[in-house]
Amino acid sequence: MVQKTLNFQQSIIDFMRSKSDRMERELKVPGDWYFNDGDEQEIKSWTDEEAEKVWEKIKHNIYKLGCSGLRYELCPFCHYYGYEHNGCYKALKNPICVKCNYGKRHGICIGEEGQVSEYKKILQSFEESRISMYKFFTNEYYTELIEKIEKNNAKAIA
Repeated sequence: MVQKTLNFQQSIIDFMRSKSDRMERELKVPGDWYFNDGDEQEIKSWTDEEAEKVWEKIKHNIYKLGCSGLRYELCPFCHYYGYEHNGCYKALKNPICVKCNYGKRHGICIGEEGQVSEYKKILQSFEESRISMYKFFTNEYYTELIEKIEKNNAKAIA
């Protein structure tokens, strides 16, 4: 009997790349503001166990919590580094964000006053386009994306 398992690293990469490509195509946001080759290489370096944990957290937040938009609940790097959304605001540096490699590549998402991360630029693009990121990346969008990715990335093992 052949059992199927998921390539979790590739699933996370496809999840991020799909969102990046959609923003580039529909909002004209440079795709590498959201996801670049360095991000992909980092995800490939995660162990299967680490990647599975991250993937399951993202799925939980989509299926059980109904998450949408571009929030930390849907960010694989936030999950990987153990980000917790408590006591975070502009004046406080979250120690997780400071050590996050995604933040090192793109700028710390919430950042400090006067510093503009690529995440902030993306949010600005949504605002300038008068498009809600929650309506652009709906929970339904994410549900369909997860199903598509899992179907495409299942691998057979003996």
